[in-house]
Amino acid sequence: MEITEYTKGDVVILTVRGRLDALTSPQLDQWCATLLERGVRFLLLDIHGLEYMSSAGIRVLYRTLGEIEGKKGNLVIANAGETIKKVFDMVDLASDIPLYGDLETALKGLRPEGP
Repeated sequence: MEITEYTKGDVVILTVRGRLDALTSPQLDQWCATLLERGVRFLLLDIHGLEYMSSAGIRVLYRTLGEIEGKKGNLVIANAGETIKKVFDMVDLASDIPLYGDLETALKGLRPEGP
C-alpha cells in the first residue's frame, strides 16, 4: 500500500493506493493516529487507487471516524472504485462515512453546514 499526504486549507487529504488488508492496515492506522495527534480535524481519503479492502481496513476507518468525531471533525472518502463501493455497500459503511465521486464534492461534504 502507498499513502501520500497533502493539505488543502485545514483539510488533510490522504491518497491511498494498493491493498488495505490485515498486513497493510496498521500503516494507515498509524498515519491517521499521527494526524489526529497533530490536531487534524478534517480528513479526506482519496482512494481512487485502492484495489482491495478487507475487514481490517474497515476497522481502521471506523476507529479513525470515532476519534475524529470526538474532536468535532469529519472524515469523508472520495473516488472509490466499483470493487471498493461493493465492500462499502456490504457493510453499509457509507451511512457512517460519506462517499463522494470526486475530490471537490468531498471537500464540500466535509462541512455540510458551510465554512
